[in-house]
Amino acid sequence: MKRFRFPLAKVQRWRGQQERESRRGLAIALGELNRIDTAVAAVRSNLQACQAGEMSAETELARAITAGFERAEQRLLAQRAVAEQAVQAMREQFLARRRDHLALRRLHDRRHEEWRAELVAAEQMEIEELSRLQGDGRSSRRRTS
Repeated sequence: MKRFRFPLAKVQRWRGQQERESRRGLAIALGELNRIDTAVAAVRSNLQACQAGEMSAETELARAITAGFERAEQRLLAQRAVAEQAVQAMREQFLARRRDHLALRRLHDRRHEEWRAELVAAEQMEIEELSRLQGDGRSSRRRTS
């Protein structure tokens, strides 16, 4: 019997490649979100230090620094919102590609099992045919003797 050949193997390989690319893109987006979260935490820490009066500079300088930290925090929060949207989009894309790839993988597995069942059935038929032929040969020899 022929070797197993999955007709959609190229599509399956391409879908797997797409899934890996999506996973990489998601990891990059999550890294960017993590970087922004770290920056926000640092700005908030500095802002709290300014507001608590831990800075020993002039009052005007402290207010200017506080205002700068507040602007930086707002800018980073806006970046974070954009990054969260990118992460969500990448996650959805990854999950869709993963579903597609897994569907093809299940189809491949099902077809392979069907092929194996056909192979076993064909082998069994051959064995039965050989057994029948061998049995016929014995009975014809007995008749001639």
